[in-house]
Amino acid sequence: MGVFIKDLSKLALPMRHDEILNVECKATNWPPQPVIEIDQRFCFLNNTTGVQRNLFLIPWLCALILLCGIYSYDFVDGWGKSERSAIRYIEAVNENHGIDYFSITTNKVDLYAIKRINEEGVMTINQYINDRYHYYVGGERMLHTDVFILIIAFIAIPGLLYWIITFPRYAPLIFDRQRRLVYSWRKGVITVARYDDLRIYENSTALMFLLRSETKTESAGYFKFSVQPSGNPIINSKKSYKEILVYVAHFMEHGLESVLTEQEFWEGNKGSFLFEDKKPENFDERLAALLVIIDEHGQLIES
Repeated sequence: MGVFIKDLSKLALPMRHDEILNVECKATNWPPQPVIEIDQRFCFLNNTTGVQRNLFLIPWLCALILLCGIYSYDFVDGWGKSERSAIRYIEAVNENHGIDYFSITTNKVDLYAIKRINEEGVMTINQYINDRYHYYVGGERMLHTDVFILIIAFIAIPGLLYWIITFPRYAPLIFDRQRRLVYSWRKGVITVARYDDLRIYENSTALMFLLRSETKTESAGYFKFSVQPSGNPIINSKKSYKEILVYVAHFMEHGLESVLTEQEFWEGNKGSFLFEDKKPENFDERLAALLVIIDEHGQLIES
């Protein structure tokens, strides 16, 4: 039977497979998270990497767009106020003198005032920028802020948007009841463990399944598949870890009927992604070759 290691400590206490099976598991019509698909042979656990996109990348993108929108509104509003102020000043001076005062004055300040408004009676953006950075109070600070916002608008937002759009749906962790295997893949690299030798580490952040992976050498590497049952990328409870371990163990030992009621297949919401980490070519052959290496060299090296 498989050994479930409780944490990463050298003094970790083993949790035996039989002990997990002794925990009652009532069949329901809705599997616990992070199960996303289950049938007579397979149980799929969701890869929690997608949580990073939904909880971090997308909110950050929305926040940056909102920030740029608010700042753009303030910039345009300040431009309008500056233009109206200049027009009112010109009109007031001409009204006080009763003539087109600005056509005869030689005062440099007054001449600059009339130049702020072009022949069409509007202030150009170049003139507003010049006033904003050279004549307004805190002009240097506003220059630095505007440069920062421009960097966000033209570099950070497009980069973040591209990252979100191209963020793939990574492969799930697959429990194969027929072959008693646990496997997945990441960017073309296959990872696998025999269920009866499966090791699991847990901490406050995630439940991690330790698999062996393909390498460029004749040995097998290591790969940790993280599971976060609560969907929280920071904190997850041991109770939720135990629930999913019990669910998987009963499925592997007693079949679908022991965990799912009145259904031969169930599929949950897998999220919306434009791209998917596709299953590697020659998957079964490469999986078999990796298992040979694992069996020859041992499932894993004990610490």
